[in-house]
Amino acid sequence: MLFNNCRSRPHAELYGGDAFYDLNQSGAQANMATDLELGQHCCVATPTANNDIEFGWFTFREERSLPDPDELSVTVRVFYGEW
Repeated sequence: MLFNNCRSRPHAELYGGDAFYDLNQSGAQANMATDLELGQHCCVATPTANNDIEFGWFTFREERSLPDPDELSVTVRVFYGEW
């Protein structure tokens, strides 16, 4: 699974631990990445300050529903895994 972190969100800082990506529970993102399996390999592409793209590889472990720290009225699905 490939995730595009186009907003460069620091998921581990926002949600702690081994968080690597988040998606809104409503709207267009609600139906994205709904079939992840335990142990599935995931790649997150994140733009860097010097206009490069950094790729982070993770093994999916769990999904949690949490409030978005940037918008507390919004609930997001947070993906956790091993780096």
